[in-house]
Order: sequence, then structure tokens, then C-alpha cells
Amino acid sequence: MNKKGIFMPTLALATMFLLTYAFFVFIIKDPSLSYYLNLGNNQVTLISTFKDAESQLFYNELAVKYSLYKTQEEFAGNGGVKSGCNTRWILNDESCNPALKENFEVILREKLKEYGLELLELKIEDNKAKIKLNDLTYSTNLANFQYKYSVKQILSYDLAIDFNKLDKIKAELNDCLKKAGKISTCASEKYDKIGNIIYFTIENNKNILSSASKDFKRLEVKFNVDENSLGVTKF
Repeated sequence: MNKKGIFMPTLALATMFLLTYAFFVFIIKDPSLSYYLNLGNNQVTLISTFKDAESQLFYNELAVKYSLYKTQEEFAGNGGVKSGCNTRWILNDESCNPALKENFEVILREKLKEYGLELLELKIEDNKAKIKLNDLTYSTNLANFQYKYSVKQILSYDLAIDFNKLDKIKAELNDCLKKAGKISTCASEKYDKIGNIIYFTIENNKNILSSASKDFKRLEVKFNVDENSLGVTKF
């Protein structure tokens, strides 16, 4: 590598450091330099703003990650439906219809509120969650100096819940309902059957941190349907 190519950037950085140091020394020793004093304060304020933004971003990323852990755990425990449904899927029902992504979003929104964050948008595609929060915005209006600093907050995480498989099962159940068929004739996923109740267990190969035990564990989404009462007919 060209040694001159290494030296020149180093020299530039060293020069910048020395000039900056001298700049602050002159300010301290000569209070009459009021204009330069303002400029120095503005630089300090700007650097402080960047540090505050970085700290806030780091906090928010951790908050989103933990909220996502808790959301997945609760969603899986509910079987993808609301908690009062006892993991029972009832198609077309107002309360227990498996509106999977909508139910997931409701839980995530509440978990984020615990950290003072607002969910603006959630997209779940290919078992990945893309989460958009409010932009972080900093601004100030000092003497001879104004600025506005904004940072977009769009985070993406792999999910430990197989939404693709859940969506496929839901589509198959809807097809069964339309054809008035039996689940045993149209469900491709393995299940257990006790009487008229069909039990599904959907696993994933990813682990998440359990909010209860603080250990990593593999999630299972367990839910059931009544083969004789698969859905609610709407008139």
C-alpha cells in the first residue's frame, strides 16, 4: 500500500485535532472572543445531540427486541387468537377468528408502549418482522446557529413463529369450510384428534428469550379447531 496514502489522512486528522484543541484554548484564555465562543458552544451542542441520538437508538433497539420476544411468547401461548378463545380457532368469528398478523400487531403495540414507544407500521413477510417507529428528531435554535437532526427508525428481525405455515393451515381450513369437508381430508399439516377436536402444534427451528424463565427456548404455536364447528356462518 502507498505509505503516502496512509500518511495524508492521518496528517489531516492530527491537524484537525490540534486546531480544535487550540481553538478551545484560545476561547478559554480570551473571553473577549464572544463570536468564537458561541461557535464553540454550538459545536459542543451538536456533538452532544449526536450522542443523545445514538444512546436513544441503542435503547430503542433493545426495547423493540425485548418487546418482540414477549409478543411472540404471548402470541404462541394464545394459539394465534385472542386470549379468551382458549387457543380455539373459529373461522369468521368476530373474536376467535385467526387474524394472525393483526393479533400479533395488537400485542406488539401494547408491549412497545411499556417502553414508551409507538408502533407506526408492522410488516410480516417471509417470517420476518419489519417494524417502523417514529423518527427521532432533535433541533435547536442558538445564536447564529440552527439545526434539525432526524433519524429514521426502521428495524427488521427474524421471527421464531412460522407465519407461512400458519397462513397455509388457515387457508386449508377456510377451503374445508367452503366445501363443508372434514379436516382429515384437506389438512396437510400433522395433527392429533380427540373426539371432534383437532389439535395442531406448529414448531420453528429458531429460539427466543423467554420473558418468564430468562432462558432461550423454542416456541410452539398450539391451537385447536372443532371439526364439527369449524367456523361461524355469516348471513
